[in-house]
Amino acid sequence: MGLGLSAGVWLSFARVGPPSWEAARLLQFHGLTQSAGWIGLVVAGMSLRLVPRLTHQRPPPGWAVALVWAALAGGLGLRLAGIAGGYTVVSRAGSGLAALGDLAVAALLLAALKRAQSRGGWWWAALAGSLGWVLVGAIGAQIAASSGSAGLVPVAVESRLEWALLLGVGANFAWAIEARMVGVLFGRGQPRPRLLLLPLLAFNAGLLLHLGVPAAGPLSALLLGLGMLFLAPTVGALRGRAHRLAAASAGLGPNLVWAGRMAVLAGGLFSLGGVVGLWGGSDDALLDAGLHATGLGFLTVLIAGMMALLAPILARDRGRLLHPERQRLTLYLLLGAVGFRVLAPLLAAAGAATPEPLLLAAAGALAWLAMALFALTLIEAARSNP
Repeated sequence: MGLGLSAGVWLSFARVGPPSWEAARLLQFHGLTQSAGWIGLVVAGMSLRLVPRLTHQRPPPGWAVALVWAALAGGLGLRLAGIAGGYTVVSRAGSGLAALGDLAVAALLLAALKRAQSRGGWWWAALAGSLGWVLVGAIGAQIAASSGSAGLVPVAVESRLEWALLLGVGANFAWAIEARMVGVLFGRGQPRPRLLLLPLLAFNAGLLLHLGVPAAGPLSALLLGLGMLFLAPTVGALRGRAHRLAAASAGLGPNLVWAGRMAVLAGGLFSLGGVVGLWGGSDDALLDAGLHATGLGFLTVLIAGMMALLAPILARDRGRLLHPERQRLTLYLLLGAVGFRVLAPLLAAAGAATPEPLLLAAAGALAWLAMALFALTLIEAARSNP
């Protein structure tokens, strides 16, 4: 994620001066590292660990996980090298390899879900996320066969990949994890499947419409946004205290609350974008703000909390490794980054005098600092667990 944020900051400053690197390359480099390199790899790892655990099965064998990791990370590396160097063949090869990894993740997850003995509300969200991996793999195969040049692919195709990764995979698995765990931690239990299915269907129908029927853009944004607005309070927590967390992990409770609030923010932006679009206005700024409220806000804030809670490397000594002050500062930096990143396109669309590139650069810098603090925690854990 640090690599993608650095590219984003670089791109922001390139907009206010002579660019030292082609802006289109920076844009695709930034988008790919954030969606596939951060959200994609983290969600793949967490889902391959959690879904078998939640369905009372053994995790996939180590060799299978290693092959999946090699395909995803190797494909991403090749694709980034192709973008950086302008090598179309390398970029296409990376997309094809990553697509194989995407489909392998889907196969492993679908097999685990098929063997589940009970199917609560979380199961349906996990199923949607697993099918999201199939969708990502199909788009990756399309990129591998696309007619792009100089290592780049058509903007519309790249955009579909980012939306599929952030919303089809990332958000769906976030709903699944929240439905299974967050309610229990806050003392209210898991939501009933019938309360979750309709907004989950609206959310995914909106996403599929956005990806497959561009002319239905406003309607798709409205469906997607309304789904998020209903799912966030149903499966997550918008207030309260996670009093069932162990004392060593209590500092992570605010992450879960703020993740829910970021989901509401994203849902509101998407819904407003849909209304504006149906009214005949431009919804580009609202959709851009909603997408980043989802990726940088909802998903990153939730991942920072859940990874610290579930990562085996932190399990031995959370009381010593999870510093409450550092956890709070990480959260505040992320929230500040979301604020700047959401405001930037909205103010620009409104004609405000505040320079958009400076707001974007500030958002990237704050997020970079937040991830550096989070990485420091993981490094300390690795050193204490040789």
